Amino acid sequence: MSIFLNGLNLLIIYFISYQFNVILVKQYYSISRFLKVILSFYKYFIVIIPIQILTILIKSDILYLISNLLISITVVILIDKNKIKVSRRSLLQIILSMIMLSLLFYLFEFFCSFSIFLLVITTIIAFLILLPFEEIIKKYYLKKAKRKLDSFKNMKIIGITGSFGKTSLKYYLKTALEKDFKIAYSPSNVNTLMGITKYINNSLEESDFLILELGIDKKNQMDKFKKLLSLDYAFVTSIGNMHLATFKNIDNLLKEKLKISLMLKKDGKLFINDDSQYLNKIEGNNIIKFSKKNVNVKSFDIEGMKIIDNKKIYNFPIHQSFFASYLDGIIKFFNELSLDKSKIFYQSNCFVDFDRRNKVFKKENGYLIDNSYNANLKGIEESLKLLKTLDGESYIILGGIIEQGKNYKVENSKLKEKLIDENVIFIGNKNHPLIENHQFKKLYITKSVNEAYKLIREINPNNVLLLCKGDDVYLRWIWKK
Repeated sequence: MSIFLNGLNLLIIYFISYQFNVILVKQYYSISRFLKVILSFYKYFIVIIPIQILTILIKSDILYLISNLLISITVVILIDKNKIKVSRRSLLQIILSMIMLSLLFYLFEFFCSFSIFLLVITTIIAFLILLPFEEIIKKYYLKKAKRKLDSFKNMKIIGITGSFGKTSLKYYLKTALEKDFKIAYSPSNVNTLMGITKYINNSLEESDFLILELGIDKKNQMDKFKKLLSLDYAFVTSIGNMHLATFKNIDNLLKEKLKISLMLKKDGKLFINDDSQYLNKIEGNNIIKFSKKNVNVKSFDIEGMKIIDNKKIYNFPIHQSFFASYLDGIIKFFNELSLDKSKIFYQSNCFVDFDRRNKVFKKENGYLIDNSYNANLKGIEESLKLLKTLDGESYIILGGIIEQGKNYKVENSKLKEKLIDENVIFIGNKNHPLIENHQFKKLYITKSVNEAYKLIREINPNNVLLLCKGDDVYLRWIWKK
């Protein structure tokens, strides 16, 4: 092979290797999830593999270049815009993969003809080489964070878990408490063990309360939080059909979420949402249940939620109906602390929606409801109730429900029933169960989020419900501010 073709092939392979490593990082360094993503592209790669085999048989430099170019083009089409925040680990992962590729390319050129397999293998080997060092580094930072937490003797720690609603409850609790206490809380939706560890080490200051959300997406993950946290209070917000691709069924998910109780101190309290059909049968001496049934809701519409307490009406500018449940949970928490619940109602206007969780934006001729983070059936039902209270023409932009495992078709079929007679802009392929034999009023199928945004801007309806995960430029696509 000529020096020019050799160099060009290596550059192409470097580019593909970078993209493969980005997939691994985006999948939280999970080899199983990484392989699932790569295998999902098999129908595109299956045409390229015979070309690479033919390359070996006839030793054609041109065919080798063509096969690598085809892989590169496929990667650009399928994995475009896969950018990662550069970190020590991601940088080492990419560099080590490329070093191995360089050595193999020059020492064993024959094996390099199988570029796809080689790229997958070097990505995995680089991960395995770095793994023991990463574990040592993790243990160091965990011990450091644990020592810092232990030094704050009077700080109470609140842990929140659940299938959805963790971030919302975290901010509602923070809003209710911050007038009288110094509150620390993990930023945005940071909820992994190492994400929380980093926050504690870099940002945490001594406070009266530390509020953390604990996110898990597979079995035995909750156990890892025990290495760091000892909780004074814990909340379970909900149990629903989330991450069933890894949990397999609701029972596994429920058991894992309830393991948060094992992190409670001896006199710790567990607050459980009694409105959840999977939680309302849970009993225990240290359990306190909360429910929307205990809250007198006068009305719920685009203006927010009006609640009656002691014959007075208070307006909470919140657009999630399950806020009533969480409000009762906060009231129960105040009772546990012997605090006057009236403090919560006096600052009702301080409670607000959070980004991409049924957040409402006023537009010139109507409203945008952004619930793009809560892409689950329960959360979508909340949005649809709100949408039906609005006047004028409404459109829904969505890509279906994900992470359902074997319930994928069932959950999307349930959603399809709830969208009957609605105007829908779907992002995806024509074979998706959400749009098969649909009864929507109108249906537009688009290939990308940006294409959907352009279309909705052309239609310019009164109201838009956004249920697909995109980026923050969507407002610019839908209307000019």
